[in-house]
Amino acid sequence: MGVPSGASISVDVAAVKAETALIKTQTDKIPNLLPFKDQWCAMPIASLALTNVAADKDFSNVVFPVGFLPTGAIVQAIYLMVKWRKQVDSSTAANAINGASKTIRVMKNGAVWGTNDIVGMTFADNQLATGASVTEGGDMIVGDVDVKGEVDDVDNETYNVRSEQTNRLDALVVDGAALTLYDVYTGFRVYYTV
Repeated sequence: MGVPSGASISVDVAAVKAETALIKTQTDKIPNLLPFKDQWCAMPIASLALTNVAADKDFSNVVFPVGFLPTGAIVQAIYLMVKWRKQVDSSTAANAINGASKTIRVMKNGAVWGTNDIVGMTFADNQLATGASVTEGGDMIVGDVDVKGEVDDVDNETYNVRSEQTNRLDALVVDGAALTLYDVYTGFRVYYTV
């Protein structure tokens, strides 16, 4: 643009307006970013063995403390999180989730599995692929299902987390026995506005 002089001022102003419009177009594409706060279980599970026989697998409960969110906060969305330090195959063959739509579910403490629980996270067939007799690094997965319909109170409340076979028939199961996850944490990511 340089130093404005005479008629070039209007040209410079027009150029600035055009640049501003381009910037606005790009920033309007950014979604409304909400603050979030994570709440993890107090104690991880030392190990959780996923086998080739479908069965209920309980994860650690998640307890929200009194005053978890600021006064006046309105919950917009809540997502289940699972994190583990390492995964170890002991089946002597390549291992992974066996079957599509295997889930981890959540429910309010004291409710009934098979009636009051909802899906918090879904695994695809062959997810968690691990080589035969191999130890691999862990991971953290954030579910893509908003669970605020069940996790409806984040102040002084406890929630149970489970891969549920008895009533729902969609528990985590792997190709070989076993794929073991170590130091398994469960938690919720809570998005909110104030």
